[in-house]
Amino acid sequence: MTLGKRLKELRLENKKTAEEVAKILSIGRSTLSNYENDIRKPDYDTLKKFASLYNVSLDYLLGRTNNRKGILKVEGNLDKNNIKYKTYNEIIKKLEQKLIEEKIIKPNSPIPNDVFEKILRFGQEAAIEILKTRKKQDD
Repeated sequence: MTLGKRLKELRLENKKTAEEVAKILSIGRSTLSNYENDIRKPDYDTLKKFASLYNVSLDYLLGRTNNRKGILKVEGNLDKNNIKYKTYNEIIKKLEQKLIEEKIIKPNSPIPNDVFEKILRFGQEAAIEILKTRKKQDD
């Protein structure tokens, strides 16, 4: 399912009109229509607002999972600091913190969409390679 279809489905499930949602999110009605019809994609901050409004995870909105809460089950540690992340939002907060520390973004600035998409793509590819390596070691 596309992002736009999910946004529209969630709006209808929550019994909200397009005008109500546009007002809540401080966006134009035509902008919301463009999002729901997959003509335009919302920026990262707007995605976070949608997720908060509908009480779903960003992963769910982006179609990466059908689990609306986006809970990740983590068996081991995700980084060298032994920090266990339980939800997608915690991962995003840690990522934002790291980008601020590296002076890539300023505090309270969104992660640029193109950077966020690359992080997701390369992170997924890295995870797959790790799993392939583990499988070879187990065989």
